[in-house]
Amino acid sequence: MIDYATPPAHRPLSPRWQAVIAVFSLIAVTLATYGRVCQNEFTWWDDPATIHHNPRLNPPSGKQIRETWVKPVDGLYVPVTYSYWGAMAFLAEEKETDALGIHLSPRVYHGGSLVLHLLSVLVAFAILKQLSENVMASVGGALLFALHPVQVESVAWASGAKDLLCGLLSLSAIYQYVQFAKLSKARDTALAGTGVSTPCPRLSRIRFTYVSGAVLMVLAMLAKPSAMVVPGIVAVLDGFVIGRPWRKVAWSVGGWVLATVPFAIVARIVQTVEYLPVIAVWRRPFIAADAVAFYLWKMVWPVGMTPDYTRRPENVLSMLGGAWPFMIWVVPASLAVWAWRGRRARPWALAGLAVFVIAVAPVLGLTPFMFQFTSTVADHYLYLAMFGPAVVMTWALVRFRSRAVLGVCGVVMAVLAVRSNQQVGRWRSETVLWTYALATEPQSFVARTNIAADLGRAGYLVGLEAVELRAAGKTDEAAKLEAERLTYHARAVELLEEAIAINPDYIVARHNAFVNYLRLKRFDKAAENLEVILTGGDNEPNPELHRRLIPFHETAGEMWSKAGQYARAIPHFERVLTMRPESEVAQKGLAKARAKLAEARLELGPSGE
Repeated sequence: MIDYATPPAHRPLSPRWQAVIAVFSLIAVTLATYGRVCQNEFTWWDDPATIHHNPRLNPPSGKQIRETWVKPVDGLYVPVTYSYWGAMAFLAEEKETDALGIHLSPRVYHGGSLVLHLLSVLVAFAILKQLSENVMASVGGALLFALHPVQVESVAWASGAKDLLCGLLSLSAIYQYVQFAKLSKARDTALAGTGVSTPCPRLSRIRFTYVSGAVLMVLAMLAKPSAMVVPGIVAVLDGFVIGRPWRKVAWSVGGWVLATVPFAIVARIVQTVEYLPVIAVWRRPFIAADAVAFYLWKMVWPVGMTPDYTRRPENVLSMLGGAWPFMIWVVPASLAVWAWRGRRARPWALAGLAVFVIAVAPVLGLTPFMFQFTSTVADHYLYLAMFGPAVVMTWALVRFRSRAVLGVCGVVMAVLAVRSNQQVGRWRSETVLWTYALATEPQSFVARTNIAADLGRAGYLVGLEAVELRAAGKTDEAAKLEAERLTYHARAVELLEEAIAINPDYIVARHNAFVNYLRLKRFDKAAENLEVILTGGDNEPNPELHRRLIPFHETAGEMWSKAGQYARAIPHFERVLTMRPESEVAQKGLAKARAKLAEARLELGPSGE
């Protein structure tokens, strides 16, 4: 007889159903946090060169995209990333081109970035589940990877898709390696005949996971060369978490290391490090220690996230009168000692910390890289590295099982989700992004330059409208808009002068100052900034560069002539004629400048008074 008064015993969900619910939960939370990114605009920070003004994508051309597999583009060999951007361009192409020449939809690119991040979150969850065999703990680790605000830059910045694509392929390679290592360990146990009845995995399956993982790693390096850190990451997971003997780990990882060597050589050859100050080799570990400490602080206190942290090597070395670099290394060193001494009791903690550091090793400043001209540290460098904290989070949830711990974890994830959602909103437009960046980092010459560029574009659009009104006979309204246009350019040059005062070597600020002064018809100031740019180019031992600078020397000569400073115009015209004697512009300009100087001397009289 059935006793209806007694409730049936609670039966927990099967692991398969737990995993299904976990996957849908991760998808829902990630979409809720980042979904608004699809409403964001393109930025003008790398996006023009990579996407919305990239000639390979405007209009998209399969032939030009294929060329990226043959030769590097702008100092990077990343054909997988350019193929992705090209495929998205076919989907994003619009019939109408806006006033600034953009005819690609930012929603398509941002939607693609959101999908890439979502897939990376699911792969991270799958890896953590394989390692821990605990669904709930793995969800916690995957949520940390998904929701931490340092991930926003990669997701909300259209050009950050290279980090997302590299991260997704790298995580997929790591998943395959974890499968390989666990299958190999199971096979070794079965063949050892320890008395435990375990199935012996097929050798063909083990080989497939190893080779497919290597292929994914190669694709990741073709998306972004920094994926060459993957062998180091899987070695740490294999040795400390899976627990295979280090001799076998070395043999397994060695094959993947060999696969990275050609890509490391190519990356070193094609990537440029021009305009960077030379930092002594012995000082670079201090720069790296500062970067690690900075990143660890952002892990704990994710406030003031900005595209430019102004942490240039020379700035770091001069902090606290030069004492800071010799102090800050204590933080990462102490954490490393703690993790290493507890490696037997807390192998996951050591593995997570090691994964974090290994993933950012190429961009810590031990070797110079181009972004150091702006800052050694940047949020998008942490995209793959965030898998390290995810490993630590998973271990913590497995080891400290209690409702209190789960409650605290839930509150932390909710706070991170809110912070990330707010940060996504700060990327909604160029104006909002860089205004916030300047408020966060008042010494940012990059923020000032980008705000000025935005003002310059606004002035350009107002000028177009003024031309239309004037053509329609509405001269009064056109005059008002013309005055407004000048206001935009005047404000732009103020910000650019501030940027140049902070960093006189910033060529972008010099170029934008030249353009805005030209629009204000302040030819002397325009020529001054152009002359600084030309001086840098003329000092380079590159004849091809010198030939490319000829038109700019012509422009500088014309600007000085319009400003009435003919003595400063003459050297530019003479330089043009030494390389291009047939230039009529230079011939006429030089003749006019010399004639004007002769007239001025005659007016002064024979004494020159």
